[in-house]
Amino acid sequence: MIVKILKTLGMITIAGVIAVVLFILIFWGIVNYGRYSKKREAIAYQKGVCDTIKTITDGFAVQPTGFKPNEVKTILFQLIRNGKVRQEKLIGIMPKMIRKNENVTIPFNSFLKNDTITVSINNRLYLLNGIDFIASHNWGMFGPVGSCFCESTGFRKINGKEVSTPYNQLRKEEGKIKLYTTHKP
Repeated sequence: MIVKILKTLGMITIAGVIAVVLFILIFWGIVNYGRYSKKREAIAYQKGVCDTIKTITDGFAVQPTGFKPNEVKTILFQLIRNGKVRQEKLIGIMPKMIRKNENVTIPFNSFLKNDTITVSINNRLYLLNGIDFIASHNWGMFGPVGSCFCESTGFRKINGKEVSTPYNQLRKEEGKIKLYTTHKP
């Protein structure tokens, strides 16, 4: 009788362990298939949408770093297309923006992906170009959630060099020294 009870308990335990392992495997399979399908969706979205973006309408920002607050009173932005200045905007800067390393939004409503933006800070010049977009997802606890969207990687090149600084930081020491100015602050 005791042997029969132990055999029954053993069978129930084995069945329970098998059920738990099966549940874990099914859950793992569902999560991995979700990641796989989201990765395929991102590849298709990259080719179909992100790579076809030609006009930028997002509010891109730059972050001047390494400047003293009293050094920067204005920042001159120029939009250059086909070697010609198309737009030019002069922005006044508060000293606290430089002190807190705040971002300064590029003041153009839209521009083309292959345009060059020049930024003049004090006597330093920065040529920004090469914007790219990548397909991305929001991420949850078990992987990507929601639908794809195109996310900017920022400017790839600053002054003709591949960017080594994150998020469009314009470091004082990396700016070209301007010998002339078109605007007086």
